[in-house]
Amino acid sequence: MGTTPLGTAPRDEQLQLLAVAQLDADIARLRRDDVRHPLRASSAELMNRVGAQMNAIDGNAQQLKSTDSELAALSEQTDALVNVIREKKQLLQAGTGMDSRGLLALQADIDAQHAKLDALSEREFELLERADSLGKRAVQLAHQLAELKEKLLAEQVNLENAVTDIRTHMENLAAQRESLYAPLADQLKREYERAADGGGYVVIGVHPNGVSTGGIELSPIELHRMKNADPETIWLSDEYDCIVVLLDS
Repeated sequence: MGTTPLGTAPRDEQLQLLAVAQLDADIARLRRDDVRHPLRASSAELMNRVGAQMNAIDGNAQQLKSTDSELAALSEQTDALVNVIREKKQLLQAGTGMDSRGLLALQADIDAQHAKLDALSEREFELLERADSLGKRAVQLAHQLAELKEKLLAEQVNLENAVTDIRTHMENLAAQRESLYAPLADQLKREYERAADGGGYVVIGVHPNGVSTGGIELSPIELHRMKNADPETIWLSDEYDCIVVLLDS
């Protein structure tokens, strides 16, 4: 890794810049933890389940409403048919103005109406069973929805507490960072911000043996040049476009 000198800044401030970089890394990690917190995903999943449950409740209610409407219509048909059969039976019993053929035809008609009534009764029984099943289903769905909402509320409270802890920690670190960063030399700040904008390494500390905090090793010649230069020299990595600080140990 080659380096280029970029002016000077107090050595203690350069070392302080390493602490700033670490705090910035910690703040960035906490920001990711906030955005990607597992409780966000589980809360979103529970919200989707609540929505699906509410849709299921609405669908069940529509089916129950449709069944009740059909039952009401069927009841009217049954009542009307019962009246028709009653009137025809009265005619059959009176037998007025009818010969044997007419009476037989009337009896056949009454039998046919009875068959219709039986079919209506069977259908009514089916609808009553469906309405009962849908009613029980409505109670079950409502109970499940209440449980899901309770879980969601608990999850949201846990998420809110977790996020509050993360953001409080971030604010504390940001305050520490500002206290370290504010007094630094302007050129050091400019180089730091420029390196930070690059999105890669920002500050690398180099140990006396040439190994850096970023896992990158300086050549012996480069290390010798840095050690024998002005201690306040600001060094810039040619390959990584970041600040390089020579460490004491």
